[in-house]
Amino acid sequence: IDSSPLMLEGTDSDYQRKFESSHKRKQRLTKNVDVFSLGCIIYYTLTNGYHPFGDPIEREKNIVENSYSIHLVDELAQDLVKNMIAFDSTQRLNAAEAKNHPFFWSKSKQLQFLLDVSDAFEEGSKYAIYKTIIEKNTDLVIHHNWRAQLSPLLLENLKKYRKYSSSSLQDLLRVIRNKKHHYHELPNTLKEDIGTMPSGFLSYFLTRYPSLLIHVYRATAKICWILDQSLFMDPSEQIRFQQLFSKYYQDITPRRLQQLGDDIPDLIHREYYIEQQQWLTNTL
Repeated sequence: IDSSPLMLEGTDSDYQRKFESSHKRKQRLTKNVDVFSLGCIIYYTLTNGYHPFGDPIEREKNIVENSYSIHLVDELAQDLVKNMIAFDSTQRLNAAEAKNHPFFWSKSKQLQFLLDVSDAFEEGSKYAIYKTIIEKNTDLVIHHNWRAQLSPLLLENLKKYRKYSSSSLQDLLRVIRNKKHHYHELPNTLKEDIGTMPSGFLSYFLTRYPSLLIHVYRATAKICWILDQSLFMDPSEQIRFQQLFSKYYQDITPRRLQQLGDDIPDLIHREYYIEQQQWLTNTL
């Protein structure tokens, strides 16, 4: 790629170094500056030439004001770029975290992640906090009723088996899990409708729910943050989640997990401590 249109050499990187030097009182610069530049390059590549901070004439001003636009890519790519170009370098992904962002996962890994999350809930965790986290703000993902986004063929097939709540993201994940595991039993017309494994099948759901994967990724990261704080009284529960999700979050630093967990509302903390007291009462 010709980097001159990006203004990364002698401009963006210099701006970022200058601003960070003033804010950090000229502390030693880190590789996070390169992550910033790479985030700009990724967006430029995905959009065939657009820069997140706009046209060259306004770019320096926009960087100073942390004013960017990344709406031309999907929500998974937005999450990646946004967390690479954050003005505060301490809020950026490091290189390993960026490399292992779900945007770069294979379709098989993306699908398996959704299945693993579904199984984690279906196994009947004793902690309601999981559901509280996973279902928070799901209206932005499923728009109150996930059934409204599905094709008639799949809706008709769902009637033949278990009941699902159309307002529950957890139940949508279970639909994905069940149809994947029983794919070979589906009628050929339905297979053609929902696509081949794994890419077509995954695309069927992610095109209908563009925020699904990144929402579940963030929510599960918050649970991992709680685990990282050793807040669980039951070691078996902690081990179960660590075994299930370590491969997805192994390169995320404790600092990053804490950032993802910072917006857990007080309600969740209160629910957690209530659960802890109930667990102690039933155990002692």
